[in-house]
This record gives sequence, structure tokens and C-alpha cells, in this order.
Amino acid sequence: MPNGSVHAALGAATACAITVFDKQEVVHPLVNPITAIPAGMVLGRLPDMLEPAINPNHRKFFHSLLMLGLVCYGAKKLYDWEPNEDWQKLVRGALLVAGGSYAVHLLADGMTPKSLPVI
Repeated sequence: MPNGSVHAALGAATACAITVFDKQEVVHPLVNPITAIPAGMVLGRLPDMLEPAINPNHRKFFHSLLMLGLVCYGAKKLYDWEPNEDWQKLVRGALLVAGGSYAVHLLADGMTPKSLPVI
């Protein structure tokens, strides 16, 4: 079962990849690997902050397939968004990092024998 360190590492790697491989030619200067890696480390652990792993059955709504679907849907909408203003580019980049880090946490948990609940 992935622990906090694994989730932090996966979140950091995902956040870094998002900033490096983003399709937009012009992104906000604050959205880069140097800022994304620490954010990904924290956000990769966000589901366990919302639903602490204090027992084997801690996975509820924030660790569900429904939540994974919602996060992925939102990330796709953000990915397709082409903002014009700097603050919008910052919001887009930050939310892509957050969504990707959250989703990779759920994917890692989904690969365990306990898996994820539907709702």
C-alpha cells in the first residue's frame, strides 16, 4: 500500500511532468518545475489529509472512483482552456498541478488490494 512518501513522490513527479509537457506555448512564469514539485508533494497527499488513513476502511468519497472521474473531467476542461490573461494562466497551471497530483494519488490507491470505492 502506498504510504505518504510514495504519494508525495508521485505527486511531485506528476506536477513536474505537467509543467514540462503542458501544451500551451505561453504559461505563467510561476508555473514551473521548481514551484510545481513542492506543490505536488503536498497535493499528492491531499486525499489522505481529507480522509486520514487511521483505519483500513478510511477510503470514502474523497478516495472514490466518482471523485477520480470528477478530478479527471475537471483537469481535461482545464487542459483545453486557453486563457488570455496572466492570472488565468496561473490559475490554470496551479489547478492542473493540483488535479494531476490528486488523481495520481487515487490511481496509486486504486492499484492496492483494497482499491477504491465507487462513491
